[in-house]
Amino acid sequence: MKKFTICLLFFSAIIFISLKSGTGDKNSSQSPTGRTGAPGESTCASCHSGGSYSGDIIFSMGEGDITEYQPDVTYTITFIADFNSPRFGFSITALDEDNQPAGNFTVLNDDNTYKAVTGNNRQYIGHKNANDNNEWEFEWTSPATDVGDITFYYVINAANGDNGTGGDYIETGTYTITPGEEPEIFDVTFNVDMSGVADYFNPDLDVVYITGDILGWTDPGDESELQTMTRIGNSFIFTQTLQLEEGEYDYKYFLNEGWSGGEWPGDPNRTITVTDDLTVDDDWGQPSQEFGFSLTLLIDPEDGGTVTGEATFLANAIAQISATPADGYAFVNWSDEDDVIVSTEAEYNFNMPDNDFVLTATFEITNNVDYWEAFAMNIFPNPAQDQFTIRSDYLISHVRVADLGGRVLLIQPVNQYETRIDIPLNSGVYIVSIQTTEGVFVRKLQVR
Repeated sequence: MKKFTICLLFFSAIIFISLKSGTGDKNSSQSPTGRTGAPGESTCASCHSGGSYSGDIIFSMGEGDITEYQPDVTYTITFIADFNSPRFGFSITALDEDNQPAGNFTVLNDDNTYKAVTGNNRQYIGHKNANDNNEWEFEWTSPATDVGDITFYYVINAANGDNGTGGDYIETGTYTITPGEEPEIFDVTFNVDMSGVADYFNPDLDVVYITGDILGWTDPGDESELQTMTRIGNSFIFTQTLQLEEGEYDYKYFLNEGWSGGEWPGDPNRTITVTDDLTVDDDWGQPSQEFGFSLTLLIDPEDGGTVTGEATFLANAIAQISATPADGYAFVNWSDEDDVIVSTEAEYNFNMPDNDFVLTATFEITNNVDYWEAFAMNIFPNPAQDQFTIRSDYLISHVRVADLGGRVLLIQPVNQYETRIDIPLNSGVYIVSIQTTEGVFVRKLQVR
């Protein structure tokens, strides 16, 4: 009998089948079914025999010899046929105590591994395009519930590759695993005290999340039901209870969605060891950490209006900012220090970066509504397509066209009372700013 070395986090059964070259036995292209020696099946030895190859079969599914399975767990099996033959094949099926199919096999490399399902729903996984390759990797997922003992039936063929059935070595085997005990689940309550940073975020706007390998390091906000910390009354303590198995876990708290709102950038993470029900009390951030980044709001021109929302914030906190134009002015946009437009909304929720930041509210001179209506300033056709005309009672000096995101698409000098603008635009709404000797007039242009 050959020596079998089994090294599994789980075991799944495997078989080798005798293979010929592509011009010989068709089983060299893919493994046959019903030849594993399982109940009601024959084996490859009915055709192949006479070989005297020796070696070991190695199954590796992790460290240690695993003899128990947990429901609905996927195991990666690495199979090595360490024989001194020139060609190799295998096949395997898994059955429960009633000889019914158990679990599901998954092919990881369809160049050398093949899966088949027969009329009785038995699943087989085996070789494909057999050659001197003697190592395969595939997955087996256990049943969703406890189905009792599961036996893997497998056959190997260490073949001589002469396109015949003689001189091949066949061996069958089984491996049985039993249901494992259900892991004990513990209630772990996480509390984070935000009172030390209460001045830097708004609990009515901002959301505190927890994530880590306790939740597969899912992005903050992606699994809000599990990640969202709930505020306790009017306090600045936020809480969440998770059900965890025994073990060691890394985790961290985040403000709002995404990774930019972490308590601190990068490592280290927080760590806990779970052996029983547990309550974890944390304070946001590290003791020596300085909190808060300043948001400065500027006005251009200085007499164009007023702004609100300037303060100090945590990274990724929501800053509610607003701009109110003075008489004779209209709000245009918010822009950063590099003149990149951040928003064209006068009232805007801005997510604070992890550094001090400056935003400028830009206003333009305009006429009041009554005067605008009386003033002969026309844009036509509106809706437009590839061109439109502006007609004004005042001399036009410049025309600017921007999209609703504030991106400037055209700045054109004019020096006329009427001008045609030729510009191909996608369907949507655009902002046309018309600079005249009497000030700036802003109109919306619809493009079909």
